Amino acid sequence: MLDMPAWPPRPAICLDCRTLQPAADRCLASAHHRLADLRAPAGRASLLERAWGSPSVRRRIRTAAKVGSTGGAAGGGLEACSGCDGCGLIEAGGSVGEIVAVILVVAFVFVAIYLLAIGVRALWRWWRRPPPVRPNGAEARGLAVGRLTGRPGRVVARGTAPAAIGDAPCVAYALQASYRDRGERVMLRDSVGVGFDVVLDDGAVVEIPAGPVALDVDGAPARAVAPTYAAHLDVIDPQRRGVDDLDPFAATHVRQVVLADGDRVEVRGRLRPMPGAASGAAYRGVTSERWIPDGVPQLVRAS
Repeated sequence: MLDMPAWPPRPAICLDCRTLQPAADRCLASAHHRLADLRAPAGRASLLERAWGSPSVRRRIRTAAKVGSTGGAAGGGLEACSGCDGCGLIEAGGSVGEIVAVILVVAFVFVAIYLLAIGVRALWRWWRRPPPVRPNGAEARGLAVGRLTGRPGRVVARGTAPAAIGDAPCVAYALQASYRDRGERVMLRDSVGVGFDVVLDDGAVVEIPAGPVALDVDGAPARAVAPTYAAHLDVIDPQRRGVDDLDPFAATHVRQVVLADGDRVEVRGRLRPMPGAASGAAYRGVTSERWIPDGVPQLVRAS
């Protein structure tokens, strides 16, 4: 029976690539990126400012969303006919046909003026509409997977944990949440593993430690945000429920890739011998060498 370990903590986020980080000292994607601690109010405030702007800008956005647009009612149609020859004809006692014709003309004029007033009002509201409000997404790429062909193998789980979206048991996942509106703005990147092994086709074993992983997610389909996305945000952003402000992780679509026991993967990047593991040691009845990634593990799920 497999263990059910918890996902390794990721209390920090990179303000430039929006990747969750195991610590707030250095971004794993680039040493030049700036980080914020999501557990500290100042760190979350920095993320909010990068996503939505200064506190005054955010207050205006929230006020505009609550108030909405208002406009005066279109009117004046009934007052359009202040006096005309047709009305005089009715008063003078014209024929029935003439009276009906006058009524139809007056009704047509009234409807035309009413529709014109509605059109003018709609055009005025469109002209005075506020500019579209969109969050600012990542300005840099996150953890990247090498382009060179790696070593194929099969995932062997030591334990599993529920994925961020869908709660499927897995050994690793990569999540990318984006806000789509005339372009795609990446609001969150999260890729992590609970620790597992990859048995390569040549018999060697690559031990993937618990922690961040570079898992290729670009080819995954983008789907509308699911309710479990909010539950995931509650876990990674503990201050979210207690703050009356905009959401720094606002998203419309998510991409997710999961790795489960038995999945075929390709291990990319440099490998180094595992310290203390002798070449030719037995692993589950198979003689093999043991390796560990040199840096953040780079994995591509086989299609």
